[in-house]
Amino acid sequence: MFQISPSNYQTHHFGFPNPVKMKLEFEVISQEFVKPSSPTPANLRRYKFSFLDQVTADVYNPMVYFFELNGDYSNFTEIEIKNHLKHSLSAVLSDYYPLAGRVNYADFEIDCNDDGVPFLETRVKSKLHDVISKSFPEDLNCLVPFELDRLNEISMGVQLNFFECGGIGLGVCVSHKIADALSFFSAVNIWAKAARGEVEALGRPHLVAAKLFPPRNAAVYNTGNSIVRDRVVRRFVVEGPKVEAIRKQYAENASMEGQRRPTRVEALSAFIYGRFLAAINDESSAQTDR
Repeated sequence: MFQISPSNYQTHHFGFPNPVKMKLEFEVISQEFVKPSSPTPANLRRYKFSFLDQVTADVYNPMVYFFELNGDYSNFTEIEIKNHLKHSLSAVLSDYYPLAGRVNYADFEIDCNDDGVPFLETRVKSKLHDVISKSFPEDLNCLVPFELDRLNEISMGVQLNFFECGGIGLGVCVSHKIADALSFFSAVNIWAKAARGEVEALGRPHLVAAKLFPPRNAAVYNTGNSIVRDRVVRRFVVEGPKVEAIRKQYAENASMEGQRRPTRVEALSAFIYGRFLAAINDESSAQTDR
């Protein structure tokens, strides 16, 4: 779930109660830095920005991954869960070393000095289900380690939130300066594989953006302006059975014969994109009729 701070908020729920304004109470248990498991070689110490990085807004890409207490990890203690996540993250940072460095905005580069990723542990005085089903997205900003539009020299941060019911909310922030959404998810997916012990599935990133899009010495527009807060945001919550119905609809389509069944994310994304195209076509037809 992306973390945003809208001022005008509209929500459309399908099978869930309407959200209510709630202030989450939480306590920070520990703060430390997770460093790469192996040091970054001297020849990789400086990671230059590409031109696309230079003109990207100074914000953090946020995400919170929620996990209910179930058989997958119910036998593990909070300390064991935290240590396992830290150990696997440390292994990933050896290949994704810019995430453990510090940004030098004056020279448009990252000093890959292995200072590490901030790792916070908190205890939230709420139940996971209440937070997911009843809160506004802006209420969840306390579950991520940074203010989203207050970018600093740190490239990545992690906040491990334990709820009263035993559930977990893993908040991750990565600087948009060095990672777009695809790069963000790629790094998190690699971390997930490392945490599951899928060492053979781990891949190394191709850090060649500066070669493909060389940085420019000329001044670029100010990317440090705070993101606009006065906007209307709508949230659509679709419950599981409806997502499965959409998934089944696509799986049984004749064009899908011989293809694997789409995932929930793929099916819902295709459905939303289809509605988007339909809306555009309707608008174009209306303008033509005029």
